[in-house]
Amino acid sequence: MLRFNKVFLISVFALSALVTPGTSYAQQACPITSPEKEACEAKLREELARVEAEIAEKQNQIKETQAEARTLRGDISVLNNKIDQSNLKIKSHGIVINKISGEIGSKEVALQELDQKLDRQRSALAQIVRKSDELQNASLIEVALQKGSLSDFMLQAEEYRSVQLAMDETFDLVKKTKADTEEVKQTLEEKKTEQEKLKIQQEVEKKKAEQNKQVKAVVLKETQGKESEYQKVLKEKQAKAAEIRNTLFALRDASSIKFGDALEYANEAFEVTGVRPAFILAILTQESNLGKNTGRCYLKSTDGSGVNTSGTTFKNVMSPTRDVPPFLEIAKELGFDPFERLISCPLNVGWGGAMGPAQFIPSTWNMYKAKVAAAEGKSVANPWIPRDAIMASAFLLKDNGAVTDERNAACRYYSGRSCSSISNFYGNSVVALARKIQNEQINPLQGF
Repeated sequence: MLRFNKVFLISVFALSALVTPGTSYAQQACPITSPEKEACEAKLREELARVEAEIAEKQNQIKETQAEARTLRGDISVLNNKIDQSNLKIKSHGIVINKISGEIGSKEVALQELDQKLDRQRSALAQIVRKSDELQNASLIEVALQKGSLSDFMLQAEEYRSVQLAMDETFDLVKKTKADTEEVKQTLEEKKTEQEKLKIQQEVEKKKAEQNKQVKAVVLKETQGKESEYQKVLKEKQAKAAEIRNTLFALRDASSIKFGDALEYANEAFEVTGVRPAFILAILTQESNLGKNTGRCYLKSTDGSGVNTSGTTFKNVMSPTRDVPPFLEIAKELGFDPFERLISCPLNVGWGGAMGPAQFIPSTWNMYKAKVAAAEGKSVANPWIPRDAIMASAFLLKDNGAVTDERNAACRYYSGRSCSSISNFYGNSVVALARKIQNEQINPLQGF
């Protein structure tokens, strides 16, 4: 028995030595090993510096050309430089994404090794705890009374102290490894978030490049490459652009704003989320159109009941469990009376309670308000402010997959699910509105 205990303790300490903290994990910029890794990283840094210098040069050329009088040659030059700049930014983002991919791979390997290490330490700790329980089942006094030899008693006492020491040390190792694991997990999430943002920026630049190519093609077609024709077209389009910008853009449960302002907010959201401005504005237009039919309501009780502006009573104005508590929190945060603020009325089924131009229910708004505030550099976001509503809708649409699948993203915005017989009308309407806004309002503004 004594021999077994000694072998057990030796094996525990040996295992502890194998899993001792302090192992370092190199963060690889390229998925290869040294010395090739160092050469790869150096090449990436050199290429990134060169591309960034070219981007800066293109920006200077754009500024210099834009400062001159408007000419066909000058404006085509600006468009060419913008297209080149977008392509260079796509390349720059690709270089950084490649670097981050290597770092993510390294962190994932480190996380896997830490998880394995933690499993070994927990197994060792479990063995020590079981042994400790065995020794504690019989007190040292009982052992002393049963043993005929003082040396046997001393060996048993020493064994008990050794087990306690091993348990304390292994427990500390487990705590340290858990802390290391959480740190690696956090860094990994940060790297993945950074990578996702860069991928969005790549999509943004791709769309910008394509848009500028289309504008260039239209300009050359309309003017047939003649300066005199360009000046005539320029004058007409500048007048049309001013008219479009000053047209009022209707918003649900908020005052109308100029289309130029709405487009500015949508472009800002596009830069952050990669969701097309025309599609964002189409969602808000659709919600405004729906608002004319579904009416507006007031919450009048924390049980979710309320009335519409005509005085008709509804029991299901707002979900009392899901949305009333966050709505009261939002009211306190923004300083308004929750029972005097207009919200959406319920449809034939379900609950109402959606807020502002983008029609966020309170529980969903709480999921996005911090993102909106951070993106706009403000402390508190407000669902009734057009800029905040547009940014929030872009974030939700992005999460719904709007960067690659606008129709289903629109259906999810309406019903929480992909397009079905219930939401088809909404998705189809939004896609048609986006096409109209792009062709009739956004395209005529390009370059003017």
